[in-house]
Amino acid sequence: MSTQAARPFLGTLRSLEKDLALPLPERTRMLRELEFDLEALGSKFVAEGMPLDEARARAVDALVPNAET
Repeated sequence: MSTQAARPFLGTLRSLEKDLALPLPERTRMLRELEFDLEALGSKFVAEGMPLDEARARAVDALVPNAET
């Protein structure tokens, strides 16, 4: 199993990490919590019948800040 398959949000988290102005322990904790929340929300969407790729994309849209937020 590849890392990407085991951690589907890893690319998103790495991209976000570059813009975080936090000390390392806080940054690591925040990214771990966000990953857990992304996995939980994605799983909820899948349980409601949404396709896996769409569920993951919707979780990212809902929880990850973008340039406008």
